[in-house]
Amino acid sequence: MATSDQAAPALLEQGLLTRHDIENMRALHRTPSFTDTGITLISVSGRKAAHGRVAR
Repeated sequence: MATSDQAAPALLEQGLLTRHDIENMRALHRTPSFTDTGITLISVSGRKAAHGRVAR
């Protein structure tokens, strides 16, 4: 829930959610039978070091 609380001010400011939306979300998270299935994305980039040297 910390992530939602941290994102709420920006979401409200940009008009993406209303206070009512956020309160409904918080109530849902307090419901014992509710399961939140968040999506995790891990993205990396870089290149492989040549001959054991560290690429910079």
